[in-house]
Amino acid sequence: MKYVYIDIIFLINFFVDLSLLVFTAIYSNRKIKKFRLVIAALLGAIYGTLWVFYINIFFYTLLGKLLFSFILILTAFPWVNIKVYVKTITTFYLINFVTAGAIFSLQMLMLNNQSIYNSWIQLSEDNIWIIEVSAISLVFGIPLTYCLIKSMWLQIKKLTWEQSCIYKCEVHYKNKMVVFNGLLDTGNQLTDPITQKPVSIVEYNTVKNIVPEFVNTVYAVKSLNIADIHQHIHKNSAYDTFTVIPYRSVGSNNDYLLAFKTDSIVLKSKEGEIYQDGALVGIVNQCLSSNGRFTAIIHPQLLEGKMIKREETLNELISEKNPHITKA
Repeated sequence: MKYVYIDIIFLINFFVDLSLLVFTAIYSNRKIKKFRLVIAALLGAIYGTLWVFYINIFFYTLLGKLLFSFILILTAFPWVNIKVYVKTITTFYLINFVTAGAIFSLQMLMLNNQSIYNSWIQLSEDNIWIIEVSAISLVFGIPLTYCLIKSMWLQIKKLTWEQSCIYKCEVHYKNKMVVFNGLLDTGNQLTDPITQKPVSIVEYNTVKNIVPEFVNTVYAVKSLNIADIHQHIHKNSAYDTFTVIPYRSVGSNNDYLLAFKTDSIVLKSKEGEIYQDGALVGIVNQCLSSNGRFTAIIHPQLLEGKMIKREETLNELISEKNPHITKA
């Protein structure tokens, strides 16, 4: 015969509930008030302990469990507004699911078949069973949950930040146009040392179809020779839009960046379209995004260009200025 120790069940429930509420506070950006969290964890522990007796009342039905979780969150965190409350309760449930999965997976991983069978305890003759969770599963499961949630949260925040900073870009050069995604980087302070104009950065493969052939020749060898570049630029007046800028990046063997003056750059966002004449674009022979979400780094000063609202016809404006544009 197996015995269920109520005090142990209460302490386990209290520890788990308190951990879940602390994680919820951290990842829903709620201020932690220790007294409220302890009271809420005590309520959760009492609820979990009484469940062992299989009390057939409303609070142990599906609807009752949902209602109790709502009360638990209101106990742990003060009411702000419905939006904050929904965010908090959603975070609480997500953390619960991840925690349950982590603990249960560790339990199944560390026990053999016979031990797993013996860990099930029958509470009543109505086929109500609970599983006895090992101390090791709890000790390692809670920290594992924190690490998993932290990793997921950082990835979500990164993707959200990238999404808010990514613009669809149009580069117009010599009656040609190329479209790509660019990431606005406030840390990009690269400028032309002579003119002090801001320089955005774009991958070579993105603009190779609109730049002159000599650029393709230079980047084919994946090494910029400053003497060769100056020779190409001075040999042909058609290349006077190109310049060389001192530049050093991680993973690059070059100390220089070949840049060209565009006819115009258009940045598209939800608010409208930003039009910038004569912006400089530097070409790099490396991948700027590990996941391919963008192929350019936008200089923040480009946002100071002319803003054209959605209802205005920017394309007509560009067409009037460059009537023979072909898309690369």
